[in-house]
Amino acid sequence: MVRYNESLDKFESGRNEKHEASLLQKFHPEHDILLTDPAVILDSGGRIIVWYLPGAISSMIMVGRLL
Repeated sequence: MVRYNESLDKFESGRNEKHEASLLQKFHPEHDILLTDPAVILDSGGRIIVWYLPGAISSMIMVGRLL
């Protein structure tokens, strides 16, 4: 996880397809995971690395900003 974090740009948007493809190739997951229900994913140290809360924020209050 530390090496993955170090490979990210400071303000990573996830919208650079070339960069995303290189990250996926370098850090290919052992198993594909499809989240369909709310979930919290922890690393081996018990730190939260992913919150997946579909529908938690309505589209009326979402604000998108590209840096």
